[in-house]
Amino acid sequence: MEQMTFGLIAFGVGISLFFAWVYIEYRKHPAAERRILRKRLLIALGHGALNLIKFAILLVAGLFIAVSWLALKENPAPRRR
Repeated sequence: MEQMTFGLIAFGVGISLFFAWVYIEYRKHPAAERRILRKRLLIALGHGALNLIKFAILLVAGLFIAVSWLALKENPAPRRR
């Protein structure tokens, strides 16, 4: 449990340092270039969000198909004569 807590803290610190570095690099650019960078970032975030949504839909569909298939395999429909 302690290792997991330490890992989560280290991950949080690492992500925070990464975002601080990105912000510092972003502030080095002139204002006009920052607007372009901001647009590109928003476009990239939009594409990332769409990919996450697609992945979630595929994951849910895959789980639904797997569970349905297992349920039908375990309890097949009765055969009519």
